[in-house]
Amino acid sequence: MRGRRSHGRGALSVAASFLAIAGSACGNKEPQPAAPRGNPHAAPTVTPNAVAPAVATQSADPLAPQSLAPIAGLRGMSVVSDLTFDSAPQWPHRLTATWMFPDRARFELALVGGRPADRSNEFHLGPRLFAQADANSESVELEGESRASTLGMFELRRALFLWPQGFDWVAEGALRRCDLFLEPAGDPIGSLVATLDDDGWPRSMSVRSADGSVNATLTVGAWASTDGREHPTELRLEMAGQAVWTERVAEVALNVNFRDDYFLPVDRIAGDGVGGEVRVGEITALVVRAIPLARERREWSAALEDEARLRGEVAAELAGSGRILRPTRLMQVDGQGRPTAVLLALEEFPAGPLPTGWEARPAGRAARLWFERLDRIGAPDVARLAAQVPAGGDPPPPYVRIGAEGGPSTLVQPLNGVQ
Repeated sequence: MRGRRSHGRGALSVAASFLAIAGSACGNKEPQPAAPRGNPHAAPTVTPNAVAPAVATQSADPLAPQSLAPIAGLRGMSVVSDLTFDSAPQWPHRLTATWMFPDRARFELALVGGRPADRSNEFHLGPRLFAQADANSESVELEGESRASTLGMFELRRALFLWPQGFDWVAEGALRRCDLFLEPAGDPIGSLVATLDDDGWPRSMSVRSADGSVNATLTVGAWASTDGREHPTELRLEMAGQAVWTERVAEVALNVNFRDDYFLPVDRIAGDGVGGEVRVGEITALVVRAIPLARERREWSAALEDEARLRGEVAAELAGSGRILRPTRLMQVDGQGRPTAVLLALEEFPAGPLPTGWEARPAGRAARLWFERLDRIGAPDVARLAAQVPAGGDPPPPYVRIGAEGGPSTLVQPLNGVQ
């Protein structure tokens, strides 16, 4: 099993702290041409000249995504929205939602003007859902109720921006209803319910759990058209009857194209030592303490034992100070890829001077490689990452972020210096 699994709340089930994604549901029916704005009651039909829709097929692997299949002639779509939280209007956020149909998605929430490394992400690839709080955190695989709720939240947004395609809507007066499924052959785990205006377009749409309770509602304030396709431009999100944010759509891109690894957290994309792909991205700022390992303990099994012992000792030292350690396990390595020091990081930057023995490492960029096994990390891998350091740079030594529960570990080379 790679990485951690979470049976707790999905990120968008607590929208004030993040947002959620959802995924494959509602059957992904054959695409139909969009009804013209103002006459949506006209039954959509496939004309003789229409391109026959691609039909998604399921792999024999139960964890694999379905084959790509366009909906309404679209391979995928990306929507960028500016958000104003009711609880914190002084902190504007931007939400980027990306889909490849039928069952790939990624949501990214960022504070406008904030650090790239602090962006929160939700990922959906086939039947698997992941959350990652920031670039320096391990991803979490969602299960149980959190998986079901995030699936529903993602389909809620997709349904509005694809209206009325991609879903098997059933008419109930002024309402349209669609069941949601975690797996194509499974039992419904909830539903989408759209309330239509006099012209037959959604005035609002809710995602409901299996017992019929409303989890979230998006209310549409205005519509516009991009490349002939109608979509909402103003939205309001409510959860559990409480207003969460207002939203203004800034950009809609149709027929986007992304590889499958875009819909996975980076710590779920395992490299293979020298053959792996070096990736350069953002890291968050940290306050760390480096505790050297005894020379005879500089091999992985002994180093991991020492890390657990030292973590307990330092946590005890910090008790009562209000400071706590981040759960992420970090190990500094030498040019051969061997562990040389335990790195412990504080959960938050302390107010005032740093405690004795601790140093601040700034946010910035870093080069990374992923490994299924720690003993595969070697000198050629460290050298490949060192080659990414700018000329004249003097960054901290490389370190390894230890994968949780046997998941892939990450070799990291910061590219900027220590404060």
